[in-house]
Amino acid sequence: MNSKTAIAIVAVIAVAIVAIAATLILTSNNGSDNKPSGSDYSDFNVQTTRNLVFGNANNDNYLDQKDVDYIQSIVDKKTTWDNVKYPLADTDANGVVDSKDVALLKKFLNGEKATMHYMNWYKDKASINYPVKGPVSVDYTTAYDMFVILGAFDQVVGTRDADNLIANYNETLYPKARSQIHSIRNDAGNMDPEKMFALGTKLVVGDPYDATDEVEKAMKAMDPEVNVLKLPVNRVMNGIDYTHTIITLGVMMNRQANTAKYIDFVESIESEIKSSITDSGAATKTMLLCYNPSSPNSISLDCLSTFVMQYTDVTNALRLPFEMPVERVAREMGGMYTNLEMAKIMEINPEVIIIDTYNLAGADISASEY
Repeated sequence: MNSKTAIAIVAVIAVAIVAIAATLILTSNNGSDNKPSGSDYSDFNVQTTRNLVFGNANNDNYLDQKDVDYIQSIVDKKTTWDNVKYPLADTDANGVVDSKDVALLKKFLNGEKATMHYMNWYKDKASINYPVKGPVSVDYTTAYDMFVILGAFDQVVGTRDADNLIANYNETLYPKARSQIHSIRNDAGNMDPEKMFALGTKLVVGDPYDATDEVEKAMKAMDPEVNVLKLPVNRVMNGIDYTHTIITLGVMMNRQANTAKYIDFVESIESEIKSSITDSGAATKTMLLCYNPSSPNSISLDCLSTFVMQYTDVTNALRLPFEMPVERVAREMGGMYTNLEMAKIMEINPEVIIIDTYNLAGADISASEY
């Protein structure tokens, strides 16, 4: 573009799978700041860990023997427990670290049934029946990619999508989805607990306006063994994003081998993008994040608002070393998703363009066409 060095990092893959360099190591804290008053964990830096299960004593991405050893060292008074920096060492989340925490963590590692606590989207304590199993009902198709990553897509049976959308699912990407997945949408367009119960749903995964307390109460009344996961799928809440959900759910479902592959993948994406930036020699490194291109000459710009929760790809893109002129564009053109003609892109003249789609099935044009 003009004399500048342009890099087209074209990510026509799912937000859910790559999360546009869904970095696990950087520390920017974007998204809504919706902290409930009185939360015991409001000061916990969630950017230091993506595994939010109580029992993850050392704040890494896994639940393993290292956590047993760390908690045991606290019990043996060889280590002083810092309950602000390492609150998840309290496996049973009762405010005390003792031998009961070690015993409960060993149950988790052995796959034995138990109550598992985790830090939810409000940075507060929540619980599930461990180990978590399907069938699963979800809100958006973004969650499909989550369960593909976890190797559990065959457990997804319900979606908030309407029947006409289900009929058009891409079965190359989501095998047997048209026959396997059914609408759990009510007349208001929300999740219907009775429809989920009829499908044998054992796990509900959705955003706060779907996986509500009311939905959980209704589901539990029909089946006390149902789990309603209160971690975000499409949002960033209090610094907690899609990567937290993937890795935490991987622990809950005993699928940490899958999440390990995911962690390696997103870190490799991050490394590749950083290398591309360095190799470009660009001085300003201005970036545009384009959303759902519809033609080679017109795309939508994902405009970052300062007061609403945003998709994980936007948040993680902001963690990269770019200047992102979305606020200026948003002021000029308005809206969260603003149609942007090629002339406007040329006027902004960025060195870096990231093209993103809502999920695997969302790409309307190819990279070469763009």
